[in-house]
Amino acid sequence: MENVTRSVGVWGVGLALAAGLWAGCAPRTEIAEPGGQAGASEVDDGNGTAGTGGSAGTAGTAGSAGSSDNSEGGVGSSAGSAGMGGANDALPADCFDVMTADDSALLVLGPNNEVFPSVRKSTQPLVNYASQVVFDPSNWELNANFPPSNDSDDATLQLPEELNEVADNVGEVRITRPECRGLSAAGRTVRVYAWWKLGGAIVRTPTEGIVLGTTGGEWFEDSGKSVIVGGSEQTRPLNSLSPLVLEHTFPASDETDAGDLVLKLWLLEAFEFPSTLYINRIEWE
Repeated sequence: MENVTRSVGVWGVGLALAAGLWAGCAPRTEIAEPGGQAGASEVDDGNGTAGTGGSAGTAGTAGSAGSSDNSEGGVGSSAGSAGMGGANDALPADCFDVMTADDSALLVLGPNNEVFPSVRKSTQPLVNYASQVVFDPSNWELNANFPPSNDSDDATLQLPEELNEVADNVGEVRITRPECRGLSAAGRTVRVYAWWKLGGAIVRTPTEGIVLGTTGGEWFEDSGKSVIVGGSEQTRPLNSLSPLVLEHTFPASDETDAGDLVLKLWLLEAFEFPSTLYINRIEWE
């Protein structure tokens, strides 16, 4: 019995020792103290910046490349797609669009012009000698200062056929846009709405006229209005009550370059003669 008790005691001591040894070998667990919140990862989503759209139909700039130094995200993507082009609001006008003085730069002087110093825009109503409004604004305004002419009394002049004989007294202005260069006017009709205002008082009707033609010296007889010295006040183009409508229809076979079309104006008097040509609009159909 004594032996049994001794064995049990020894066994108990062994178990205790074994438990101690096991406790020493087990992994040590520590409970972390509560701390601050974890910082947000700086993750780049890898997308490039979109390009910027261009203005007036110009292509946009390309987007920037995505970042590649992400802490948790994937490798940066390729460059963002190019921006879309801007609205196409700057297309050139058609050659045969209506021309008005709202765009004063459209009307330019012709190469054979001698009497118009410039073209400018008038914003006042145009009133004739009977106090009637001829045109509302806006209108192109061209001062025409005709020099004294030695041919002022020559009633045998054939005008506009012989305009080259009185070249110093001729005004010329283009009636088409720059876009018309090289285009044909075949089959089309042009109308120029104008008014020629006297700059003072006159005793007689001078030799005068207005017609459509080309920079090369051609003229369209059906579009003109002219009078020889001493002619009737009722038929002269200068200082009329109503607007002048200069019209010409080009045949289907016509080969005239629309970029060469002009309005021609002339006046012959023994003294310097001031006047003003106004053009309200130019239409095509």
